[in-house]
Amino acid sequence: MTLSRRTLLRGSGVLAFLPTLEALWPARALAADAAPLRFVGVFAPNGMVPEHWKPTTTGAAYALPLSLQPLAPVRSLVSVVSGMWLGPQEYLGSHPGGQKAFLTATDTLTGSSSVDQLIGRATERVVRLPTLNLGIENNGYYWPPQIVANSAGIYTAPRGEDREDRCKDAESCLVSVNAGVSQPNLYHPQVAFERLFGSTGAGGDASAAMAAELREAARRRRVVDALRGHAAGIRKRISATDQQRVDEYLEGVRRIELELDRIQGTGTGTAPVSCDRTTGVTGIPVDRDRYAHLLVDLIVRGFQCDSTRAATLMLGMGVSPMPFVVDGVTYSHHGDASHHGADQTRRRAKGVIDAWMVSVFAYLVQQLSLTRDADNTPLIDRSAVYYGSDIADSDLHNAVGMPVLLAGKLGGALHPGTHFTAAPKTTIGDMFVSVLSAFDPNITSFGKWGTKAMGGL
Repeated sequence: MTLSRRTLLRGSGVLAFLPTLEALWPARALAADAAPLRFVGVFAPNGMVPEHWKPTTTGAAYALPLSLQPLAPVRSLVSVVSGMWLGPQEYLGSHPGGQKAFLTATDTLTGSSSVDQLIGRATERVVRLPTLNLGIENNGYYWPPQIVANSAGIYTAPRGEDREDRCKDAESCLVSVNAGVSQPNLYHPQVAFERLFGSTGAGGDASAAMAAELREAARRRRVVDALRGHAAGIRKRISATDQQRVDEYLEGVRRIELELDRIQGTGTGTAPVSCDRTTGVTGIPVDRDRYAHLLVDLIVRGFQCDSTRAATLMLGMGVSPMPFVVDGVTYSHHGDASHHGADQTRRRAKGVIDAWMVSVFAYLVQQLSLTRDADNTPLIDRSAVYYGSDIADSDLHNAVGMPVLLAGKLGGALHPGTHFTAAPKTTIGDMFVSVLSAFDPNITSFGKWGTKAMGGL
């Protein structure tokens, strides 16, 4: 008897066509593939101070200057890249042009899309949230001296206010762009959690919606178990060519089983079952470190659960007024520290502020290195984490010699751990060509200024 590729599998009340195996589980379940790749773009406003940023030697043994000292625990996972161009200065101007180009490599948003949105568009069938766009400052929204917190240190603004992106100026508050439209950030951690995993009830318990998803997962697991048994029986009675087709579907079954294990927490062997989709998060912590780390934790959890594969994190809006206390003195990031002139005290203050932003980046890299993928591979091995800014020198407001950090191995496409100087006139867009080509080898250009793949990464 010859069985076609549309052979029916019968038994235990199950009827399914082999070619429609994917219908047993939403398309995002196929995210449990061999090597899902991820990207994070971290925006740090107002440039840097060169003597506090750029290492004096190249290679792996470079000394960490003031602003890069937080990289010490993760330096083997991070490349420091000097000499990069954001784009031609005459096209970019100052802060607004630089922020516009940050993830788009172009001077116009018309029809443009940022790196995160391209990846989100390519993976939207296999994830719950194509991109996760987060920020900790929104037109002065995060301003610790003026925030009244409850006894737990949580800012308790009206919920409706917290749920909305209240940015009134896209050039200052947003970096993600989809087909020419700036995409809003999320600022409230619980709202971000709900976008990633669904609503939660009081105390972080699974909601009715979450419970229904788990019940549906259990039902589909029973169907998958039946399919595995029937496909294995059919395999013995068909040609070698048809056996290959059935084997492909058995591999698909295996991937779905992995995803179901991760959802239900019933995995065996080395596959992690710690992907937490049910424990909710609190409101906005007043403590800046706690707030930033909570947003980072959400990115990491979203990656581990494969709820998203692309994210952005703004550590401040453009021309950020966020206050920092350095050596007992309070400085506005943009007005006091960034525009430092020849004042060495204010230059140092800017270097310390930059060190705080690098510390958040380092925390993100560290958490990705400690968190495992479905096959027990560290997430950082399949991720690219980019740190950049809207300008280079914070006082000159130029676009040459940008502060660039690139962490992760991106499935073997990147080889971090050194400080090196890029070839002359290499643009951030060229770097993005190299990153995006790991997702799609057919990509050979990006934006207006990404004209080639970048060497040395």
